[in-house]
Amino acid sequence: MDELKITAAKRDVLGKRNRFLRRRGITPAHLFGHSLESLALQCDTNELKKIVTHAGTTRLVSLKVDGEKVPKSVFVREI
Repeated sequence: MDELKITAAKRDVLGKRNRFLRRRGITPAHLFGHSLESLALQCDTNELKKIVTHAGTTRLVSLKVDGEKVPKSVFVREI
């Protein structure tokens, strides 16, 4: 099976100002979990749609966050 990969960047825009990101084709995302620091992220909408269509909520996705060396294995929890 192919490994599903997506890249994301840390996000500074928070709250109601997220609609400006969506207008530019960027989807706000959030990474959280047990023993993880919560991160506000942003990723390309088209790339995210392809991954979610292929993986759904049951397959692991390799998430590469800009500025970090090691990608994280994540599930899509909510859409």
